[in-house]
Amino acid sequence: DLVVSSLVLSNPCPSDIDGDGEVASSDLSLILLDFGVCTCPTDLDGDGEVTSSDLSLCLLDFGACP
Repeated sequence: DLVVSSLVLSNPCPSDIDGDGEVASSDLSLILLDFGVCTCPTDLDGDGEVTSSDLSLCLLDFGACP
């Protein structure tokens, strides 16, 4: 639980891949470009590949970051 808490505090908006303060179409584009096996920031669920689950996580965060 402590690790999860510190991860949330260090990156409160992991779906904001381009770092512009909001989750928008540019972040979705970056996920689509990386689809497949990848250890990269677009692998939002950390399973070693960029798939529809990462795209779904990004869509759930769509909008301004907290």
